[in-house]
Amino acid sequence: MTILAYYDLTAAEQAHWREAISASDWRGGQNLYRLLAEDELRTPEWIGEGAQLFLLTEGERQCGFCTLAGNDDVPDTPLKPWVGFVYTFPEWRGGHNFGTLLAHVVERARTEGHTAVYVSTDHIGLYEHYGFVFREQAKDLWGGDTRVYELDFGWMLADETERQQGLPARAKAERILEASNLMNPGPWREHSYCVALAAERIARACGDIDPECAYLSGLLHDIGRRFGHGHLRHVYDGWKFMERLGYPAAGRICLTHSFKRQFLEDYVGNHDLTPAEEQETVEAMTACRYGDMDRLIQLCDSICGATVVDIEERMLDVKRRYGGFYPQDKWDANIALLHDFERRTGGDIYRIARGEKGAS
Repeated sequence: MTILAYYDLTAAEQAHWREAISASDWRGGQNLYRLLAEDELRTPEWIGEGAQLFLLTEGERQCGFCTLAGNDDVPDTPLKPWVGFVYTFPEWRGGHNFGTLLAHVVERARTEGHTAVYVSTDHIGLYEHYGFVFREQAKDLWGGDTRVYELDFGWMLADETERQQGLPARAKAERILEASNLMNPGPWREHSYCVALAAERIARACGDIDPECAYLSGLLHDIGRRFGHGHLRHVYDGWKFMERLGYPAAGRICLTHSFKRQFLEDYVGNHDLTPAEEQETVEAMTACRYGDMDRLIQLCDSICGATVVDIEERMLDVKRRYGGFYPQDKWDANIALLHDFERRTGGDIYRIARGEKGAS
């Protein structure tokens, strides 16, 4: 799926997506279509100058849309910005696709200097699924009752100590993971905890790698999955997300965890970045001089699903899921990495990773 910013598109592209909006089975969608067709959405009478409309698309099909704006239907309030005109087309409902769109919108709000977004709605039990918290009852522009919800994300930013370390404190890292899983629920949450615990245990057995940093790095290595069901994109999105929050060490692990040989071609899955993003990823990755933490998380990513599994079994599973493709050199590098850490720990890596007594 791709997220488009309506006001960044050409006139012809805007016309195409306006027509898609007109097919929505929601009165608000029909109103949005009219406002766009008459170029009135960005007026003071509606949601104001600088308002953005984001479109969640798949090919030439529209999956959903929402706005991010300084105004909504609650007058005389200091709260801003507002997420509005939220809609998902019937075919894409039930798959948390709004979470993908919301994660993108939150990042746009963050880059504009905001620490929270708000929504006005009569729904109860909907926005809570994405981390919104009820704030207050209010009156809308027409004198009716509406419920105001707040999604706070200012707490994610690094404090001075975390910025120096490049990693969040444990409680904050776990909270970031849980908040991100609300945007895009999936098995990647359990995998992240498995990698974190395995990395912590192996680091402790090595004796010269910080176990706490290993846990935090493992916990956040897949955080780019917050932004949807991407493939190579989750590497790029995680790297950029962590850096924007002030955690460059975590961002580095997001970048390096899939590339033992520092070759982009080794990635097994769809290469769903733009050419410019691919080039930026290649340049950043090849500039890295891999250290113990990069290699430890690469190992743990290779032996962890939701639980610790045999490395060859996991590679075979990946190979099956992607049409029989798995570079032999990457396979060999994984096995060599496993043997290297077994030498360093003096024990069985699987037993150590599982936390079994007497494993090393």
